[in-house]
Amino acid sequence: MPEPVARMSLADNTHSARCCRRLFLRQAWWSERPARVPLTVVTGLTSSRLEQLQHQCASWKGPLSAAVYIVVKGDGKGGVAADGEKALAAAAADVASFHAK
Repeated sequence: MPEPVARMSLADNTHSARCCRRLFLRQAWWSERPARVPLTVVTGLTSSRLEQLQHQCASWKGPLSAAVYIVVKGDGKGGVAADGEKALAAAAADVASFHAK
């Protein structure tokens, strides 16, 4: 199984009067295969939609970049709650398994 190429905690904070959202890059994977097409398809999805991403990968033979979004509860201190860490670990395992195919 390929190792993640990045483990970062870069945050993009978006503030509003009612909420605060933080986006963190947890892991990134990429293929060493050369691109056949000089155009990259970019998409975003939740981990529950990996099957649709698999179909998209099968139909598009060029490069594809996908961001998998996972919503988790915070711990009230700017971090992630314990159940959120479990959800992130499970989602990362699902994506790693998907990427290994």
